[in-house]
Amino acid sequence: MIRTNKILLLLLASMAFCPALALADDGDKGYDLSLGAGVKISTSEYKGEDAKVSPVPLLNYEGEYLFVHGLTAGAFLYKDPTNELSVNVSYLSQSFDASENDDRRMRLLDDRDSTMMVGAAYSLRGDWGQTKLALSADVLDNNNGFVADASYAYPFSLSFLRIKPFAGVEWTSENYNDYYYGVDSGESSKSGMREYSAGSGFSPYVGLGLKCGLTRDIDISLSTRIKKLSEEITDSPMVDKDATYSFAFGLSYSF
Repeated sequence: MIRTNKILLLLLASMAFCPALALADDGDKGYDLSLGAGVKISTSEYKGEDAKVSPVPLLNYEGEYLFVHGLTAGAFLYKDPTNELSVNVSYLSQSFDASENDDRRMRLLDDRDSTMMVGAAYSLRGDWGQTKLALSADVLDNNNGFVADASYAYPFSLSFLRIKPFAGVEWTSENYNDYYYGVDSGESSKSGMREYSAGSGFSPYVGLGLKCGLTRDIDISLSTRIKKLSEEITDSPMVDKDATYSFAFGLSYSF
């Protein structure tokens, strides 16, 4: 399993590498379209599941009416320099594959599938930073749940770096938590795990994003996030951690 301290060391090493190359960048290009690819390393809250390394598409497009930000696409209902109201559809990668788990009892549980979420979001920006409120719902009848998110970020520039510290809290509904972390009577009989029904819960998080220019058109980006899981999640017999950690690294080209 990849340790958290190794993730942080990789982040610091990448930051040290960035300044020497950032001299080629002469400022914020402000383009509406960028394409690239990256890698995400994330720990899992599930017992018997190691950290995952997965590819991440870095697609960012923002026009007058439509946008694509990574795995989320949508349309603006209203947009000005301060306010932004949108509707969106996004891919939720949350899943559990019993056959790939290292724990004998966990392998006897049912799989939990990823899904598509549809929702709306409102953002407010100012010199003080930016806040965002979002609500989405499962539309593929997998978890049949809702996810709400409230966050605050303060983006700023420091020499060659664009820095974005952020914090927020995620609320997941009873159906969502029970699908991904509940153990029903049938699973309990097969695995020997106790039955568990989860309720709704709040999971706070903090994170940091960094970006700098390798050349005039190519950016390197780094991000890390720590999420403290709600008691409704950590009380599940499927879970043996109280927090998750993620680190992402990528390169993108601006048109």
